[in-house]
Amino acid sequence: MDIQHLTIQGSNSLNEDALLVREGARVFAVLDGSTSLHPYRGPNGETGGYLASRLVRDALNALSDDELRHADLRQLVLDANAKLRAEMLRQGVDVRDKLALWTTCIALARVSETAVEYVQAGDCMIVAIYGDGCIRPLTRDPVAWLDREAKRVMEEARSCGISDRGELFAAAAYPTMQSNRRRMNTLTSYTVVSGEPELADLLESGVANRIDLAKLLLVTDGLFPPPGIQEEPFPWLAKQIEQRTLAGYADWLCALEAGDPDCSRYPRYKRSDDKTAISITMSL
Repeated sequence: MDIQHLTIQGSNSLNEDALLVREGARVFAVLDGSTSLHPYRGPNGETGGYLASRLVRDALNALSDDELRHADLRQLVLDANAKLRAEMLRQGVDVRDKLALWTTCIALARVSETAVEYVQAGDCMIVAIYGDGCIRPLTRDPVAWLDREAKRVMEEARSCGISDRGELFAAAAYPTMQSNRRRMNTLTSYTVVSGEPELADLLESGVANRIDLAKLLLVTDGLFPPPGIQEEPFPWLAKQIEQRTLAGYADWLCALEAGDPDCSRYPRYKRSDDKTAISITMSL
């Protein structure tokens, strides 16, 4: 296998994404932490999202290659979820309050000789590219419709004359985000690793065979296509990475965002989100 990976900090003070590359075990993951809406800062200024993505990544990375090769991937994520809950309790976080929880999305994959096993929570995505040109998302983005709703509300506020980014966020995006957070890990919203035991009932997992599988992509949402792309997003993304290379596509997207600093041309929550990806080219 040929493995390329990157992680790029966005416009916030910390990179809340995390990356796991265990080539010996053929286990790979991208994680995207999300700052709690009731602000928390660790002793070194860490946000809840930063701590969540690192804690889950480190729980997986502490395992040996042999353990990673043979363990139930779904159970590994649930075990990390329990450790996250224990750490929040140790730090005095009210785990009954969804707005206070440290959270992280994850896409985790294990490649065997004949199959790809995967686990997903949130909007980290896994995309398979086949030798015949077929591009197949193995996972679904359950957050997309929530993001569209939040951005619609922001655009309505902009059309009413609110132009300041901070005012737009406070008046439009933040209330929508609060509503979404209060429903996380329920049937009306999305899954996320948050320390909540309900994750056990909703965590996505699956197996895809490796017949004609040429490449596997794992990406966080900071690398998703900019608004306005008319094609299906993940086939478009895979084609762009194939044409530009992973680093080339990331550079192109960062330049696009830098050219739209007020987020008016391409509506989004922040000037630049954290970007993390792994590209795995298969060998038979």
